Amino acid sequence: MVKPLDPPHEPRVRAEAAAWLARRQTRPEDPQTRAALQAWLDQDERHRAAFSNVTEVWEVLPGAVAETRRSPVKPRGRSLASLALAACLLLVFAGVGALLWTGRSHVYQTAVGQQQSLALDDGTRVTLNTDSRIEVVFKRRERRVRLDRGEVAFDVAHDAKRPFVVWQGETQVRALGTSFVVRRDPDRLQVTLVKGRVEVDRQADRERRRIAMLKPGDRLTMIGEGGAVIDRPAFETILAWRKGEVMFDDVMLLEAANEVNRYTDKQRIRVDPSAASLRISGVFRISDSADFVETASALLGLKVSNQGADIVLSAPGSENNSAS
Repeated sequence: MVKPLDPPHEPRVRAEAAAWLARRQTRPEDPQTRAALQAWLDQDERHRAAFSNVTEVWEVLPGAVAETRRSPVKPRGRSLASLALAACLLLVFAGVGALLWTGRSHVYQTAVGQQQSLALDDGTRVTLNTDSRIEVVFKRRERRVRLDRGEVAFDVAHDAKRPFVVWQGETQVRALGTSFVVRRDPDRLQVTLVKGRVEVDRQADRERRRIAMLKPGDRLTMIGEGGAVIDRPAFETILAWRKGEVMFDDVMLLEAANEVNRYTDKQRIRVDPSAASLRISGVFRISDSADFVETASALLGLKVSNQGADIVLSAPGSENNSAS
């Protein structure tokens, strides 16, 4: 299988490999050519990899190879044939290299309640939270991830020549070597920087406009086409899901219940308007919504009832037919 070379050395080494193959094709019996080629191959393992790659590419062009080998060529004609062959190899191999570095897209996704950690080809660590989906494409000058839905934590491997870009709609988060979390909800996009530095831009009408340059601890929230707000929440609340937990620090009960519901598609928690604005703090296991219901009802003195498959939390004495 043809494999890409180390990008910083790719053009020079590829050109040399193509030239050596051209010399070998036009002078296959020349001992000096064989010796010089072997010396070049022994200089660097990148030389051997490049020569193997360019040979493999050339061998998939049987008609050209047959034409090169078929008829004797006069010395001047041999030189021209060698140059033509080298040029052909460079063009063909450059095309293959571009295809390889553009690469295929890879899709990673999790179901409701599922989490997944994985390593990308460049060494970047990615952790997908519940019901999340990303598409990854590594290009020659850019590593690109499209966030379709959900929440993903990135620990990006440093590569100054290829920025790491996460796209969501017209918004992009650009990083080199850093750690950050991107979350896409139906009504908002959030970017939280753990360490390093990221730039958040918006692409519109072929122009890129900077939204913010985040510092460690910053969380950027963008709602629709409206403005962007930066706050600095406690890291443990943002990253609790990586430990299988949800953590709340004086948040409204309705917001907390919706967060717990992200991790289940079975028995869901509904909050009656009579209790929606009550506030709750605590740490709960994401795999145990019953624990949240029991604790919330005890702390806040709520009534617990069932409506179909759902659990409803409401204030005592209220009608809960309009539970959210």
